[in-house]
Amino acid sequence: MAPSRLSPPPSKSLDSQSSLTAEQLAFYNENGYLLIPDALDASTVSSLLSETNSMLNNFSITDHPMTKFSTGENDAHVSDDYFLTSGDKIRYFFEEAAFSPSGTLIKPKHLAINKIGHYLHSLSPPFRASTLTPFHASLARSLGFRDPRVLQSMVICKQPEIGGRVPPHQDSTFLYTNPPSA
Repeated sequence: MAPSRLSPPPSKSLDSQSSLTAEQLAFYNENGYLLIPDALDASTVSSLLSETNSMLNNFSITDHPMTKFSTGENDAHVSDDYFLTSGDKIRYFFEEAAFSPSGTLIKPKHLAINKIGHYLHSLSPPFRASTLTPFHASLARSLGFRDPRVLQSMVICKQPEIGGRVPPHQDSTFLYTNPPSA
């Protein structure tokens, strides 16, 4: 990774009682992101990967509308009811290239999903346990959030052989808050 993309190292391990350093806060305020090495321990990562693999292998395509997620010119999913009503559910969105021109799925379903979203943090026990934590509350307080909320959570799959480029975008165009804060 290029040095310009590295966050300042934490001065100590973050826990529910600690906060970000002045250097980390300055980096976040200037760049809009912060990398925190080892923020999730190996056991948590293993649990999340296991849950993700289980979800990918066990969801049913029998009654799935086969909604394709697009970040490019064709963003039909934005008006798709399956997408629009996904805010309080766990839903599966396919890669555009996972289908033949006639609309037949040409990849195994677990290798055809672009993303799983958007309510993992509430409906999936492993994701809830790793999202709604004192550690994350401490991070939010350090960043100056007064009433932080987890509005959405998702797993972005990077599938072999298929998958489109994600252009720069702001989720605030999809997540309305007043005042604007997403």
